[in-house]
Amino acid sequence: MPFEIKLEKPVAGFAAQSALPGEPLLIEMAGFHTSSEGEPFIRMLEGLSQYVCPGVSIVPSSVDHFLIIAAPDGKMNVYVNELRICLKAQLQTTVQAGEPVLLPDIADIVSVDIGLDIPGDCGVCLFFSAGWRNSLW
Repeated sequence: MPFEIKLEKPVAGFAAQSALPGEPLLIEMAGFHTSSEGEPFIRMLEGLSQYVCPGVSIVPSSVDHFLIIAAPDGKMNVYVNELRICLKAQLQTTVQAGEPVLLPDIADIVSVDIGLDIPGDCGVCLFFSAGWRNSLW
């Protein structure tokens, strides 16, 4: 079951650099980041969880994926490990129903279905894992 958070101040994005008061600042409003970025990726995740989920008891190592849907009024619906993520892929080889699909079998990912309709006026943040790698979109 998702939980809802109401923010007093909606998130504009992530600071792409450090800045002092009065200095110009680059704000990243859209992007794709992976765990291969190291410390900047961890800082982004920790900052996001502290701001969006204060007081919510979530063990980071137990999170496989989460989705945040942010409405214009500051309300956020947060789904943690609840999505059924399905890929539609174009294959290079023949597989039978019930057989495992291996990475070399996949030629392209055609679409991703997360099982939810997201309103067009909402912001989205999706964290997901693939093996030992993590991504934030």
